[in-house]
Amino acid sequence: MKIYEVGGAVRDFLMNKKPHDVDYVVVGSCPQEMMRQGFIQVGKSFPVFLHPKTKEEYALARKERKIGNRHTDFQFDFSPEITLSEDLRRRDFTCNALAKDIDTGEIIDENGGIADIKNKILRHIDAVHFVEDPLRVLRMCRFSAQLGFSIADETMVLAKKMVNEGMLLNLSADRFRNEFIKALQSENFLFFVKATEECGALKFLMPDLSESLENEEQHKKFYENVIASENGDALIRFVGLFRGVEDENKIIRDCRNIRMPKYFEEFALKFNKYEKYFSQQKTNDEFLFELVKDLTRFKNEEKMQNLFKALKFFSIECEQAEIKCDKIFEMCRKYKVNQLPNFANLPKNEQIQKIYREFILLKIKENQNSY
Repeated sequence: MKIYEVGGAVRDFLMNKKPHDVDYVVVGSCPQEMMRQGFIQVGKSFPVFLHPKTKEEYALARKERKIGNRHTDFQFDFSPEITLSEDLRRRDFTCNALAKDIDTGEIIDENGGIADIKNKILRHIDAVHFVEDPLRVLRMCRFSAQLGFSIADETMVLAKKMVNEGMLLNLSADRFRNEFIKALQSENFLFFVKATEECGALKFLMPDLSESLENEEQHKKFYENVIASENGDALIRFVGLFRGVEDENKIIRDCRNIRMPKYFEEFALKFNKYEKYFSQQKTNDEFLFELVKDLTRFKNEEKMQNLFKALKFFSIECEQAEIKCDKIFEMCRKYKVNQLPNFANLPKNEQIQKIYREFILLKIKENQNSY
């Protein structure tokens, strides 16, 4: 039995990054031997074991063969005769097909991964294995963003072919969402957007947004917003995608297409509704009433603060816009707007709604010199 550290942990080690987790492959063993040594089996499709002390994952070396159209339709061979080379060969990209001997520290690179890491290139290993799993198209786009790597021409050609053949239809919305959120949290989200558009995956992720990019002017503005949001957090990058989209139904459809958390959808809708007022500096009493009325839906002060943070982020070109955002947020916090009854849930009684409206406007006027 021989154990190797494999995959992303070895890649991150070579890039002087701290790995998120460490995976191991075990060559020349079987489930019975692993359990005799105290490992706990957790894998269902193929044997994966937890170390009895560290709880790190150890998987038996394996080969796999596609037997259906779904992402999970694989048949596995994990006999003790499977070699390290065979296990590495089935992986997605050269940078992820590296192994480190845990006894000697030797790095095993049989697919050119080290050279591709140095050149910051994401390249598939084996075309036959790559096309067996449509999720690899999204992983390609996501890894490009996370690692800051360009995509090899031959890999992009392969990804386009997979998309054109409709292979992404075999993936669930949850798969799209998971890869998308990981990309949102990366330092190079622009790489993800460009890659998904180039290979055609964007039309599966966000059909309405993808369709709008066929207009040259909208395409230009879209990328200006994506670039502008690069230094923001995941929420700001998300709303940057939809900045300027007039039809809220398009935002709703795209969010629900990949089952984004409800908060992301609501946040994008609220941002688009009010961002233009700040950029045009039309913060009168009627606008503020509409804003406060909507903010009664955000029962968490942090969510309310996040909205103002995004409004400030995209209003930096407008004189006094940042100051206005701060002052209006302070007013909302002072009067605990997030603790007011949700306006949308008020009885459909004109008198009650009128009293509520007058109350909010009164509080706004008390602070009119602040904004």
